Amino acid sequence: MDLAANEISIYDKLSETVDLVRQTGHQCGMSEKAIEK
Repeated sequence: MDLAANEISIYDKLSETVDLVRQTGHQCGMSEKAIEK
């Protein structure tokens, strides 16, 4: 159970990081494709 909880926690943190990167990228005027690369 702890392992599953940890995986969910890591996934949540990763999602938050991706969202943050996208927000920062948009603020810098970058496109989604540029961020993905």
